[in-house]
Amino acid sequence: MFETMAAFVLQEHLAQHSFDPPVGPAGDQRLPSPHNKPVKTADGWVAFTINTDPQVRAFLKTTDRDELLDDPRFATVASRARYVAEWFEIRGAPLTSPQPECTGRARRSTETRMKDDSNETATVAEAEGRSYALLALEKGLDILELLCTSEHPMAQKDMAQRLGRSVGEIYRMVACLVSRNYVALVDENTYGITTKLFELSHINPPTHRLLFEATPIMQRLASELDQSCHLTVYGQGKQVVLCKVDTPAAWASLCVPARSWMS
Repeated sequence: MFETMAAFVLQEHLAQHSFDPPVGPAGDQRLPSPHNKPVKTADGWVAFTINTDPQVRAFLKTTDRDELLDDPRFATVASRARYVAEWFEIRGAPLTSPQPECTGRARRSTETRMKDDSNETATVAEAEGRSYALLALEKGLDILELLCTSEHPMAQKDMAQRLGRSVGEIYRMVACLVSRNYVALVDENTYGITTKLFELSHINPPTHRLLFEATPIMQRLASELDQSCHLTVYGQGKQVVLCKVDTPAAWASLCVPARSWMS
């Protein structure tokens, strides 16, 4: 256990000396801070940590330091890591001083202030969650569009390169698309699009009714003219083929996957 903990801590203390050449001093700048320690209370000790941006904003408001909310040194995780000594001093001062620091703002009860800040933190977290969901949706759509236009199955590494992302950014989304049957694993490490999008487009009520009404007419027309015919719809500046009916000589009426034709 000692060797394990020593290795873990020493690895952290390599810090900016982990790079060659080093990009800064060795030592985890958080650990030697005199403000990074448990806080004495009336009945014992309490340890605390404030990591995320919503937590930081709620903490600064709760400790009556609104003037620091827009301070670029403490606005993000990256900036707080860069100014770690200053941040730990800011973070620890109101909790380790004998009396809470106030800036003159009209005092509310601690219970009311904490309740308000908790509500605001939850609101910010919900907004960030929605933002993350939108980014995840964009990644999923990018993957689908890429595979739809690719003539061959693609490995995750190739997909990430084409999309300008890392494999770590897309691998969960690829796994989700596979589990929902939009994408299939073709061999050990390549993926291809399935027919699920095509199936969904054709069970869409307007499309399904259009095909139901148009197919008999197209079959009669193909038979009379001895020519194949296509059913297209106009959308976003293009003609999209929904259905093709071959001539009687082809022995079948066939609906083929939609493809775009420039108008």
